[in-house]
Amino acid sequence: MTFIKATSSAFFGSVNNFIITPMDKNKICIIGAGTAGLAAELSLRKMGLKGEIYERLEKWGPGVLGFILLPNGLKALDRVGLGEQVRERGQVISEFVMISENGKEIYKQPLEEAFGIKRNRFLETLREAVPANAIHSGINFSKFEYDRSGKAVAATFQGGERVEASLFLGCDGVRSSVRKQLYPKYTCEKFRVKEMICLVHEPQIARFLGSSFVKAQYSKGGLAFGMVRCSPEEVIWYMQFDSVRWPFEGTTAEAKKKFVKSLVGEWDEPIPSLLDKSDFYHTHLWTMPDMEPLPQYFYKNVALVGDAAHIFLPFTSQGVNSALHDAIHLAEHLAEAIDKKEDFEATLKRYSREHKKMVEKYVQSGKNLAERFLFPKKFHHIAIPLAK
Repeated sequence: MTFIKATSSAFFGSVNNFIITPMDKNKICIIGAGTAGLAAELSLRKMGLKGEIYERLEKWGPGVLGFILLPNGLKALDRVGLGEQVRERGQVISEFVMISENGKEIYKQPLEEAFGIKRNRFLETLREAVPANAIHSGINFSKFEYDRSGKAVAATFQGGERVEASLFLGCDGVRSSVRKQLYPKYTCEKFRVKEMICLVHEPQIARFLGSSFVKAQYSKGGLAFGMVRCSPEEVIWYMQFDSVRWPFEGTTAEAKKKFVKSLVGEWDEPIPSLLDKSDFYHTHLWTMPDMEPLPQYFYKNVALVGDAAHIFLPFTSQGVNSALHDAIHLAEHLAEAIDKKEDFEATLKRYSREHKKMVEKYVQSGKNLAERFLFPKKFHHIAIPLAK
């Protein structure tokens, strides 16, 4: 037996008014309604499978304010029919430009199929494509119940709710509760580089940036300021800094403003003007997480998808993109398994094995880019801060 929501007029509804219905033998329980969870539901439904999402939040928070979509992420979106919609809501990025703190151009490289986009606009596109009754909010995962063979038979939640399913997907992000159940010894560690991120409505600077992703790099390393347009009139900027060299523990808007300006406030334009237009009350301080790769991305009939499965340093810009790829790839494997009446565990084992090579490549790319960021004088060549 399992429960589903009886009716829902809003996509992100509450957990009230559940009714008991017989469990579909192919029902898939998706834990987490971020990029990985939404993409998993869309991918499964396109394959003719049934997935329902259970999300701990009642409503969306700002989260990371925006990101860059790369070819692998866009290709995944094309597979579920949302590629063009997402492209229309983002801004083309045609080139990467690295400059020094005084504005001198150091390196330039053309980019193919890259878009800057606001997080909320991106997630809205995914949510609009998901049926209203396929997601349940305000329901916080607690643990699994297992049968004698070790397979999960139900997910239980902190409010006492219980969901039975034949397959469970952990799509609950960097600090995944599902991952903690499967691999309790693997924990996120704080990486020494931190990031300050802000979204600014500044049409003039947005026009100035055009389709360029610009990153100003401190010549002595450990400090950089990136800018990219995410709408015709908005710019996302981020400041990456080595917290060992420049420690910062402030939380107030004034403390953030003072800290950022002390480091990059006198760099070349348009950085000072962009900071003057910034609302530091809504500037997000992000501590980069890091984690050793898991031995595999499943256990029995529970699979991990996206950041729950693997954590990449943000230098790669692969968090969202690889989550989209994971979801599409896994859904295709599952559809094939059901068609061939293959056991889910064998399917997940194949999914995990195929993904390990990709994950290891991105993990290594992140570490290499971090080393270049912290100690640029050790390297003779510039590397673009994106992993493909």
